[in-house]
Amino acid sequence: MENHSDDHSVIMEEIDPPTLTDEQKCTNLQSIDKQIRIFTARKDYITEMLNIEKSIPGPTTETTQKMEAEAASLDVEIKALEAKLTAKIIKNNKLDDKEFKVSRETLKSSSVLKDDPKITATNNKFAAFDTANNDFEDVTLAAPKIKPIMMKLFPESNLILQELHRIHPTATNTHVGGYIKIQAENADHHRKITNFLTSKKAQYYVTDPLANRPLKLVIKGLLASTDPKEIKNDPIS
Repeated sequence: MENHSDDHSVIMEEIDPPTLTDEQKCTNLQSIDKQIRIFTARKDYITEMLNIEKSIPGPTTETTQKMEAEAASLDVEIKALEAKLTAKIIKNNKLDDKEFKVSRETLKSSSVLKDDPKITATNNKFAAFDTANNDFEDVTLAAPKIKPIMMKLFPESNLILQELHRIHPTATNTHVGGYIKIQAENADHHRKITNFLTSKKAQYYVTDPLANRPLKLVIKGLLASTDPKEIKNDPIS
């Protein structure tokens, strides 16, 4: 008997990946940037927690090791995302020669109007309004600065900070002389954070930024009999 074998060859066609629109590319870049910001905020928070653990010694060696491992893992994630973000930007910035073509057609010269002796020049009656509009200055009001929240350290501070970071990951925490300085992103977050600290019965206070604090004036050589009204009115006059 003769064995007849038929060879069937399969031709695989290469399928090009779908072309992303500019809006989709922008969305991808924004998504990567958002992940980088979240991981960076988490890493900064863990670093601050490690500083607190080291400044207040206690039986928390296992906790410290876990936080150090998480910080190292976040650092790797951030570098990977940054590399991905840089690669996408470089790829999108490459110019395609097919998209940029110089037209070889010459522009037709526009016809120039000849002087007509019948045309008489007139004054613009509304020129004064144009001048008045140009005199207005573009004055932009500066956004009010968010007041920092100073929370006093106590045994439950770590748990409160962890919960606070979960609810408001964009808020920054800084250890300052026995206090945690919490900087909210906006006024709404500031209000929610203070309400949260109040519900947890944490001791805190709010300070005005330096730019909003009143100036203090010291005048030397004044007599004890000087009238306070004269002291107040003299710098004004």
